[in-house]
Amino acid sequence: MDHKFFGVALLCAFLMMNIVFTQFMVHQYYYENYVNVLIFGD
Repeated sequence: MDHKFFGVALLCAFLMMNIVFTQFMVHQYYYENYVNVLIFGD
């Protein structure tokens, strides 16, 4: 695998993880699970 491609794939995976965790935080906040928001937001 090319080194440049590996960096791009790693960046895409990191961004996807950020999107998933952000959606999780919004969902928890919307349903008033504030303890989970504080745990995962820290």
